[in-house]
Amino acid sequence: MLKNQHNQLKKIVFNFFVIFRCDFLPQCPLKCISNLRLFVYPIVLVFGQYCLLSNLLYGIDFSNLLDLAFNIVFYLGTYQCLIVYYLMMIMYRKAFHEIFFYFDGLIDSVEFSSKVRKKHLEWNVEVALKWTTIFLSFVTIGGLIVNCYDLYETNFSSPMRFLIPGLSRSSIFFFPANIIFQVTLYFAILHVIMGSDAVIMITICYFRSENQAVVEFIEQLDESEIVQKNCNGIFRNIYEVHQTVTWNMKKLLEGYWHIYFYKLFTIILYLCTLLFIFQSVNISMMIVLLCALIVTAQIFILCFFGQLLRNSSEAIAEALYMTKWYEMGIEDQKNLLLLLLRFQKAVKIEAFGFGTISIYTFVQIIKAAASYASIAYTIFK
Repeated sequence: MLKNQHNQLKKIVFNFFVIFRCDFLPQCPLKCISNLRLFVYPIVLVFGQYCLLSNLLYGIDFSNLLDLAFNIVFYLGTYQCLIVYYLMMIMYRKAFHEIFFYFDGLIDSVEFSSKVRKKHLEWNVEVALKWTTIFLSFVTIGGLIVNCYDLYETNFSSPMRFLIPGLSRSSIFFFPANIIFQVTLYFAILHVIMGSDAVIMITICYFRSENQAVVEFIEQLDESEIVQKNCNGIFRNIYEVHQTVTWNMKKLLEGYWHIYFYKLFTIILYLCTLLFIFQSVNISMMIVLLCALIVTAQIFILCFFGQLLRNSSEAIAEALYMTKWYEMGIEDQKNLLLLLLRFQKAVKIEAFGFGTISIYTFVQIIKAAASYASIAYTIFK
């Protein structure tokens, strides 16, 4: 059960990297030529940015606020994708892969301490798989509805509400080129943004399981008999597991610092734009509301799982503090004090300008976006 669910999550993550890095394309013996595959997705994004910017500057009717809003949101989406692609697919790809290889080893391990770790890992893997399935299904269905609506509203010519510059309406390539490119670009943007959120969510669940295992090791010290007989062995287990987790997490936390900043920054701009249009456009607002719900789901996933990681890390220090330290020998009390000093600083996700990521961050982002949208509405009204 555990191995099967772990392999499913690993398949989701690895396929995410394979598809958008274009690793499925044939390899060339020359590494420099083979690495050109890495430029396929960025080139598609850059061309999409060019089309969107050209439409914003020269082709859009500024009285059509819905078109304007979608063009701004899509442009911000391409920007976020370029940053996320560079950070996740190039800079920190190796770190993400190593995490899964590490847990492969844990699942196959027969050590006594691994039983406790596997128990918590199984529950967290199940949670990660369930949330990932729900989140990606909701985003895909919602994105498909928005794309079909835009396609219908533009007389089946521009699913992303822009036209490829230089392509005349009289050309036989006008409709197929615009539809194929824009649908491809739309889902390429959507699935990189949301797929990267799913990868973050999955890795957090894995590390949360290790923190919970450490807490269970500590709780064994509540029994007086164990304190007297095997206190030193438990301390060694706690230290070794936590050291391994911290070492593996350190690689990803550095990447998350950058990824979260760019994601949350663009999310505020998305929401601000969508909420402004929601107040301004006198048409059926179900599509705008659906877009806002998708973006809100993205913020919630990022912040909620950041909160879970922080809580699981803080629980380690709390569990140590609540042990029967007064029944321990002097040497064990010294070891306990050293561990308390080590665990005093909780492992948490931080981002420039947003501080520690938590549910409070989610509330602050919603409030900030609503405030900026209200100010913009007041000014332009």
